[in-house]
Formats: sequence, C-alpha cells, structure tokens
Amino acid sequence: MLLHDERNRAEHPLLEALLEAKSGDRSPVVRQAAESLLQSSAPWSLEVDRLLSRLVKSCEDQRGQRLFVEWSLNRGQRPTMEALAARIGLSRRRTREIVDRSEARVRDALARAPAPVPWTIVNLRRRLGTITTGERAVAGAADLGLRSARAVDLALWLCGPYREDPSHQGWLVQSGNDVVARTEAWLVADGGVPRLVDVAKEIDPDMDRALLTPWLAACGGVVVGDVVVSVSGSAADVVERVLDAHGTSLTLDEIGRCAAGGGRDLAVDTLTVLSRNRRFRRDVDGRLALADWGTPAATCPGPQRPGLTQHDRPRPPDARRVTRPEPTPTAGHDDRLMLWVRIDAEALRGSESGVPLALVEGLGLVPGCQRTFASRYGPVTLAHDGATASRRSVRAVSLAAGAQLNDTLLLGFSARGDINVAVRRNTGDSDITDLPATQADFFPQSAISGAI
Repeated sequence: MLLHDERNRAEHPLLEALLEAKSGDRSPVVRQAAESLLQSSAPWSLEVDRLLSRLVKSCEDQRGQRLFVEWSLNRGQRPTMEALAARIGLSRRRTREIVDRSEARVRDALARAPAPVPWTIVNLRRRLGTITTGERAVAGAADLGLRSARAVDLALWLCGPYREDPSHQGWLVQSGNDVVARTEAWLVADGGVPRLVDVAKEIDPDMDRALLTPWLAACGGVVVGDVVVSVSGSAADVVERVLDAHGTSLTLDEIGRCAAGGGRDLAVDTLTVLSRNRRFRRDVDGRLALADWGTPAATCPGPQRPGLTQHDRPRPPDARRVTRPEPTPTAGHDDRLMLWVRIDAEALRGSESGVPLALVEGLGLVPGCQRTFASRYGPVTLAHDGATASRRSVRAVSLAAGAQLNDTLLLGFSARGDINVAVRRNTGDSDITDLPATQADFFPQSAISGAI
C-alpha cells in the first residue's frame, strides 16, 4: 500500500530505498529480498528498460527519432552534421534544429517519467563520475536494471552525455568536460612528479582509485607511492623522474617496467646509454642512481677532494636550524640529530641548501665527505664541505611525505644511516627556524656524543 501510495506522489523514499538495496553494495540476501518486495508490490518499478526506451518516442516524428539515435546517442565516431543532413535530404541548419528539438523533448520527458527512471539516471551519474570506461558504464547500467543496448545508450546520454575520447581508447568522458586537458596539465606539474592527491582532486575527488590509476596510465603517468610520474618527454627526463619518485637506486629493468606502466617503452639499450649521462651514477652493483645523491650510504670518500667544482662549491648555511627531537612516550631512546627544513618554492624545486656544521660533525662526517641517509620516503644526502656543510635536494622526500608549501619537514638523522621523517603543517613562517641560538645550544656535548 505504501508503494502504491508513493507512485502518485512527488517523493518516493520507500521505493528509492528498495531500489538502492536491490542494486547497491549489499549482501545477496538483502538484494534478493528487496527485489522480491518490488516484484510483488511494485513490478512497474523494475521495468526501467521499457520505461526508459519510451522516452525516445517523445520526439515529434520518426525522422526526429532517427536523427536523435544516430547523432545524440552515438558515443563514438558519429557522422558529421553535414553528412547526416545529406543522407536525409535536408540542410545542415534544418537538421541541427530537428536534433536540438528532439533532445529537448527527451529531457522534458525524463522530468515527467515514472519514479524509477529519474532515480536510475541520477544514480548512474553518481556511480560513473566525470570519466569512466565503457565496460564500467555498461556494468553500472546493468546493475541498475538496464539490459538493452538502446536503454544503456539513452541512459549514458541523459546522465552525461558521455563520449568516447579518441585519444584514449575504451574511455568515456562527460561531454564538455576538460578532464583530459586538466590531467595532461597536472602530469607535467612539479617537474613531472606531482602528488597523487593533488592530481586526483583536480580530476575528480570522488574517483575510485581502482579507476584513477589506469586513467593516469592511459594519459602517460604511472603511480609510484604517493606521487605520479609523467613518462612524456626525453628518456633522460623520464629516468630522472622515476628515480626521484622511488627515492632509491634501481636496476635498468626496474626503471623500464616502471616507465612501461605509463605506456612508455624504454629499451635496455637506451637505458644503458643513459646510464652514462652526467645526471646519473652507476653503482658497483649495476643499479642506477641520481648523481645528486652522491656516493652510496655505505661509503664515504673521505677528505681527498683536491678541488671543488662550481656545483660543489660551499654554500652559506641557511636558516634551517638543528635541534633535539621532542620526546615521545612510546619512541624510546634514539640517538638522532634533528634538521628542520621550511618547505618553500625553492625546496620543492629541489634546491640544495646549507646546514649547520654541528649536524654533519655530530653524524661523523669529516671535511670532504658526503653521505646519503635513507628514509621510507627516499634518501637525503649531507655533505661536509670543509668550512661549511650542506644538504642535497629534499624534494622527493617532501612530496612523498605529503609536505606542502609553508609546512616544516622534520628530519631526524641517525649515525646509523637512516632518517625519521615527520611533517608539521603551516609552521613555515613560525619561529621554528628563526630562534636566536648558537650551535652549542642545538648540540650540547651530550648530544654530539650520542646521548641525545
């Protein structure tokens, strides 16, 4: 009786609840029970295929229906309006008027359609989002009770319209949406290694990760942890981004497989030639690393550096302070020296910067020595340049840890060769990096000896 009463009302809460239970992510028992109730008490609500197909008949005549089907419901390579007009013997302008009028009549008919039809269109649009695959669209329509090809085509037009993207086979994009251009623009942001969360937010915040990753791959991007690596551009640029995103040295096969995930084929011969590029360093085990990372963490070249190149010339220490870590009840005793790095535009561009001498000396580095420390987010290299000390790029670590502009990156260095990484939000302009203190304040004798 309630379902019968709702049929003649503007709102249908019980009917919609049963439809949702029948097609949602419920247990098979619940889905079967909901469908049984609808079948026995409101069988008309399960005839969405027939009710939806009837909307096409709202076009003014057979010619209008034919043009609507051939033009509006065609998601792929549809004929031009001129070709369509020539086929039926009308002018292009007249054909366009008939198509526009037919589309308006069908949408008006949707507003007057029985309850299950508008509900089906709204829910299909919510499930598919801005971009989807053809298989996912058909499966989503079938889950809502649409079986015939005509009903599926009409539903995808009403909730989109969705069109096939010619440059990405198998994908459907809402008509008039610039998601393809926005995706391609974001893939080249941040040097071709943007954060995944930023890219996802720009494309569609509600997009399923299971769909986001293959879409990025179709656009030339591969997901590595929390970042997306663009595989467009020169081979050397691609290899540099892959290594930057992983934050560790990789074999040539590993680099090739990563690039292949975004549709880029980097042959082993090409990678072998690139390994001689000055951007990269070939380790003794054959793995490739960025030259900026310096020597592997297990080795230290010692003081033998007869001269400094322009790239290695000592830099004045910046305002990055080093202090003792805050105690945590569960952390226990750990011999670490902390470096606070304000995340600004220079840090995100991968610039190098000076650090207090007490940091590198407390970690056992001698003049002319540099060492790479490992973390779960990637490596950071420190160098003792004699009268000054410096750190190499923290860009990869910042992006992987989710640091943004005006945040502070807390790096806890251990003489064992590892780093603890933490991020403090919106503290870049605070007095964390501007405390008037001497190195002795940051490194008391007990700290340097390891009893921090």
